[in-house]
Amino acid sequence: MALDAETHSFGALQKKSNEWPQREMQWRHKLEHLQRFLARHGFSDEHRPRKVGSGRDMRIKMECIYPIHVAAQLNDTYTMRILLDMRVDPQTGASGGRTAMDVAQEADQDGSHAPVLRLLLLSEHVKSVSL
Repeated sequence: MALDAETHSFGALQKKSNEWPQREMQWRHKLEHLQRFLARHGFSDEHRPRKVGSGRDMRIKMECIYPIHVAAQLNDTYTMRILLDMRVDPQTGASGGRTAMDVAQEADQDGSHAPVLRLLLLSEHVKSVSL
């Protein structure tokens, strides 16, 4: 069995090793972005909900929402990609049972949330194919 000189040469290995620091920096940038998003919207981490509504007025129901719901509501595709990369389940339901897809569809006006809806549909497809 002959080795492919192109892919197993020192130059090819050096090129691959040079890609790692760049990928690590990109991942750090994404994590920093996610940290800012979570802090801005009152979340402790990507998998934990926060309550919305008024606890003082008992007529207004408190609802638990997750970061993925906020990203869907805001049509924030960059944050949505990071959350999906971090294996946040797009089927996670808010306390009302609404998924991120439901939230994005409710917020959509004449296709405004099409980018985030496409991401969610793609993640559903990828998940069903990998099972």
